[in-house]
Amino acid sequence: MNGEVYQISLSQLEGLTLQPEVVYAGRISSHILAGFYQSELLCIIGLIPRSFISDEAYIWMQTMPAAKNHKLMVARHAKRVVARALEVYPEIIGHCFNEASAKWLRSLGATMSGDTFKIRRA
Repeated sequence: MNGEVYQISLSQLEGLTLQPEVVYAGRISSHILAGFYQSELLCIIGLIPRSFISDEAYIWMQTMPAAKNHKLMVARHAKRVVARALEVYPEIIGHCFNEASAKWLRSLGATMSGDTFKIRRA
């Protein structure tokens, strides 16, 4: 396995040390995806719909310690996930708290408003 993204279930995260907020986000997510590089888990990404009938979702991402050594691969995973998410939801919303990430999000088509961003399907 090189760099891959897989849809996973919440039960597949058992055994990992995750903050309670991440576990909660996983419980309410419509989709949970895991990004790997050479069998190492780099990140977990989820989509939380605003409501059962909503056409937009909140995207969240938790990086794992191995992500520090594979930043480019994490960026590639996230780019694939955003493309896949926009197939399901016409609009993705989220929060971003640093300028480097905001710059990268803008390269994906995000519009920023303070620490909030939106990415719309083209």
